[in-house]
Amino acid sequence: MVVWTLSRFLTPPSRAWLRLAQAHAWKIIGPVVSWVLPMCVGASAASVTSTAQPQEKTSEKRWYDPIVVDLGGGVPAASSQQLRFIGAGTAGYVLPSFGAVVQGSLLYYEQSTSSVSSDTTRASAVAEAWYSTGAPTDSLRLQVRATGGAAVYDSTYTPKTPSAGWFHDEDSGVFRGNALVGLEFLGPSLDGYVLGGGGAQVESYDYLATDPHDPNVFSSTTDTSAVFTGRAQVRWTIVRDTLSTRLRTAGSYFTLSRENLSVSNQATQTLQHVKHLELEGRLSVEVDTLAWAGFVPFVYGGLAHVASSSDAESTSVTVPSVGAGVFKPVWY
Repeated sequence: MVVWTLSRFLTPPSRAWLRLAQAHAWKIIGPVVSWVLPMCVGASAASVTSTAQPQEKTSEKRWYDPIVVDLGGGVPAASSQQLRFIGAGTAGYVLPSFGAVVQGSLLYYEQSTSSVSSDTTRASAVAEAWYSTGAPTDSLRLQVRATGGAAVYDSTYTPKTPSAGWFHDEDSGVFRGNALVGLEFLGPSLDGYVLGGGGAQVESYDYLATDPHDPNVFSSTTDTSAVFTGRAQVRWTIVRDTLSTRLRTAGSYFTLSRENLSVSNQATQTLQHVKHLELEGRLSVEVDTLAWAGFVPFVYGGLAHVASSSDAESTSVTVPSVGAGVFKPVWY
């Protein structure tokens, strides 16, 4: 276009020289353009394609999905009649360095003897947020997590014989805040985390009794104490897109208020701080080949151990359970 415009203002001999220069210039520039242009176009296409691929991790590629869902419920194994139901659910969103989830759980168990029956129900709701250093594909990252939520512990004592005492019910509403720190890891077929920490809890305790000798038929108190907690999870992809297994463990140590009534010449009632240890473990088998919309069905076997101790007595129960659920992993 430029050559054609200039030729309008030149004489015929000059136009001939201009066309000759144009022909020689194209012989030099043409091959260079034909070599450079495909390289530029190819590099641009490769860049666009790479952004659509899963993130690279070690020797293979793993998909990252920010949606977190974990729902499961179970019943006690046939060998035990103490634990009636256990269930939990988690949902949230995970960014490259930040994440947040909400969790809910329900645990019901019964400790029974020939003379008394003691039922305990625990229900909790917790919100969690965390920060992880480094990139999501790093094999090892430091994680700092904050949790806050509420739990309800309800204990009902029901006598079976006249000599076993009177009915009474104890209810604790607990508000907790914790800070945890630990490591999360990611490998070609393994991913998980290990966290530990502690915090504080505020307990609102209510007591109701039908014993005519009980000096406090109804009472309500508030107490503040420390709580310690830890958790770990390891997920192993046995066969990609076919079969995985996951091990989850969690534990907490805290105190709850409970009444101790003794009757001799005079009825006396003492409010005690009972130490509680709760341990839970679950091994699940996830059938990735049956996944739908990213949700992987699983079956699991687990153990729940609850122990309590005070100056008056110590009790504990360990019960196996089995269950099923669906899980949406972050890493595939």
